[in-house]
Amino acid sequence: MIKLTKKTDAFWAGNGFGNEAAEWVVKGAEDIVVRKSGFEWIATENGTRIVRGRGTKKLLLEELEWKRPELAATAAQRG
Repeated sequence: MIKLTKKTDAFWAGNGFGNEAAEWVVKGAEDIVVRKSGFEWIATENGTRIVRGRGTKKLLLEELEWKRPELAATAAQRG
């Protein structure tokens, strides 16, 4: 199972801009950022999109784990 750490909190960007969602990073692979953009969740590595999904953050992480099984293995080794 992939674990996340919160990188930035959600915040109010001002009138006309609305709210900015929180950003998360994969624990042990901090160059992979997970965030919500509009109606979808996306995971990027160094600015390049790895996974994009229209469901929940949980579904996105399941797809990320399927595409990059070494991320789940790293989390399992840490306990």
